[in-house]
Amino acid sequence: YCCLNRRSITAIFLSFMKINGLILAAGNSSRLGQAKQLVTYQGRTLLAAVESKLITCCDQVFVVLGHQAKLFSKELKSAAVIINTDWQSGMGSSMACGVEAAGLNADGLLISLSDQPLIQAEHYQKLVQLFTLQPNHILATKYNSQTGVPALFPHRYFDELTQLNGNSGAQPIIKKHHKQVTSVACQSASYDVDTPEDLFKLDNSSVG
Repeated sequence: YCCLNRRSITAIFLSFMKINGLILAAGNSSRLGQAKQLVTYQGRTLLAAVESKLITCCDQVFVVLGHQAKLFSKELKSAAVIINTDWQSGMGSSMACGVEAAGLNADGLLISLSDQPLIQAEHYQKLVQLFTLQPNHILATKYNSQTGVPALFPHRYFDELTQLNGNSGAQPIIKKHHKQVTSVACQSASYDVDTPEDLFKLDNSSVG
């Protein structure tokens, strides 16, 4: 092993770990007034774009769909679709059913959203790489003095994630276990497509 550099050791460690990606995209984008999953940016829909980024660093990618699931699934290349029949109750239910399915036989889950188009593939890759060094820590994204998703959760937190409901996302678990959280800065995560104003900024290239 003396002849192996750090990158080689990381690659060997990763080969023994299974890290799945989980995209939460079940909502009806009520504040935006149109399906954010189908918003086009740089030639791809937001849903297709985040799938392609997670494919670069995850063993398998899963997507939780609910509203217009059949339509949105056409945007996917290889991700496995999880249907949340209770999607109207909030993000918590999507995360719970998503983790239950995507977490099977996985050592870690990289949870992301479909409406943060400015996050580059390199950030997701960095979270996965850091996980090899801190496999018991939650690797969360930091921006604007807050910490949240995208976030990579070790298997030890899957049970708690499956207990989420309502509109609560991963924030309560990240805050509860803050001593076991490693934050990774990514200011691009501060922008999401939530309102018509957000979409206007994206269309007019006034973000990023």
